[in-house]
Amino acid sequence: MPKQKNSRPFTVCLLSPHPGLLAELQRLLPNPQFKVKPMRLKFGPGLDPGDVRLPRASMFVIDASPARATAERLLDSIRKRSPKSHVIILKEDMTDQAVFPFLRLGSKGVLRYEDARRELARAVKAVAGGGIWIARPQLSRFMDSVLRKSPKGQELHERGDLSPREREVLFVVLKGLSNKEIASKLNISERTVKFHVSHLLQKFGVQRRADLILQNLQAWPANSSD
Repeated sequence: MPKQKNSRPFTVCLLSPHPGLLAELQRLLPNPQFKVKPMRLKFGPGLDPGDVRLPRASMFVIDASPARATAERLLDSIRKRSPKSHVIILKEDMTDQAVFPFLRLGSKGVLRYEDARRELARAVKAVAGGGIWIARPQLSRFMDSVLRKSPKGQELHERGDLSPREREVLFVVLKGLSNKEIASKLNISERTVKFHVSHLLQKFGVQRRADLILQNLQAWPANSSD
């Protein structure tokens, strides 16, 4: 059960232009696990996310289908104004072309409307715990799209607390290689690879390699992806 440090219910803000959908989403996030704040917004070219007074929340769930460009601007605004908050996107179109822009802007989860009825609460819990909610094949394609233009890893997110070897291991992890493949490529033992990967997970505050991969790819400059 996701809890904030002071043990209060986990706060989730729902953003959509449709009151019916807001009511349905609120029903899917039961109390006392979640404190839900539904907010109706009129999506469209006239909506300036900077003028929207958003409530404080640990998680935002955005209904992105009414106007994708507006939803992208809203996500970007949330990430800039509240960088510690997580965002999950609800969409109908789950093609790479439709999903990748939201991943580049920092979304940690993407759900189809029809899947939200059975998966929204689990997705919120997973993302709140530092994880992601993205289909593995799509995450792999997103990873490839970002890495394709950075073959030498020169655009890895700068962190002063990473050793040269950790940066080297991190970049190979981002290519999706297994521990055995990394050991062979870097001419080190699998045990050493596991040691470095474990330290990387701790330093980035994540539990799984997939979470580590997405966090780093989202930190790269936008021009490093297609």
